[in-house]
Amino acid sequence: MRLQLLVPDLWPPPGIEDACRGLRLSGLELLLGKGAVVQSGGESLEGWLFARFGRARPGDWPVAPVTLLADGADPGHDFWLRADPVYLRADGARLVLADSAAFRISSDEAGALVQVLNRHFHADGLEFQPLRPDRWYLRLPAAPAMTTRTLQEAAGRSVDGCLPAGPDALRWHRVLNEVQMALYGHPVNESREERGEVPVNSVWFWGGGVLPETPSSPFSGVWSDEPLAAGLARLAGTASRPLPGSADEWLREATVGDGEILLVLEGLRPLARLGDSIGWRETMQAMEKCWFAPLATALQAKRLAGITITAPGEARSFELTVDAADFWKFWRGPRRLC
Repeated sequence: MRLQLLVPDLWPPPGIEDACRGLRLSGLELLLGKGAVVQSGGESLEGWLFARFGRARPGDWPVAPVTLLADGADPGHDFWLRADPVYLRADGARLVLADSAAFRISSDEAGALVQVLNRHFHADGLEFQPLRPDRWYLRLPAAPAMTTRTLQEAAGRSVDGCLPAGPDALRWHRVLNEVQMALYGHPVNESREERGEVPVNSVWFWGGGVLPETPSSPFSGVWSDEPLAAGLARLAGTASRPLPGSADEWLREATVGDGEILLVLEGLRPLARLGDSIGWRETMQAMEKCWFAPLATALQAKRLAGITITAPGEARSFELTVDAADFWKFWRGPRRLC
């Protein structure tokens, strides 16, 4: 059995490079030293997943219908957009976007906010659905002629350079303005501000499309809490299970075979969006203890045939491939991540 480990932002992104300074990760360093590393430019988690499941990019990656499937709803043949709740913070003349990695929202709050949006946009045929407090969806009567930027690309940045583009873009800029006016002064947001929490004062449209045709899957199983990976697995008919708490737990539950297993560790991704160097460092240390060190031990004991660690990131990415036989290469010592 081979393991494909997907770890977005395993390299600290620009702004938190110092988070790696003095960080010792013996298990990961052993794997890096024994295996072969190929570095490349920036790549998104969405792009990597769709490519591995054999889907070409027609415009936006159709993230919305696939994650909606993972969230337990039927996308049917409709066109869907993600319409995730966000906080737009004034920074001089700019509005900077913070997504739900930076705040919490309850199911009741999400339901109340979406209710006012659905009343406001009913005549336009727009229907918002808060399937998760932090993941909202918008069903459209027809596909818009526009492209969007992912939430990952927009988070922490001025929204001016990230707004929808294309022939229908101006209409959707107006829709965003109306969303902000509808949410302004909502009792939910007034209560949040009284408690010292940020208001949910906008949404972010991205990842639009219809459910793609059944993709091919290179994996015999997927273990992930990341909704796009889970949704693509379900669409492809591949067994999908929630991410366990550690590699030891996964190794006890996994079925030994000749297939390749995809396992997604996304804990670093929201911290990279926030520029949280302390949180990134602490999460890396937890991943070392729970995943990298025990996986290195399992590979050395030949419980696994090999491991590929893919680390997509905004500025740079890398892929590490290490086989059980590589541990015989005594001349290859541990290698630091950064």
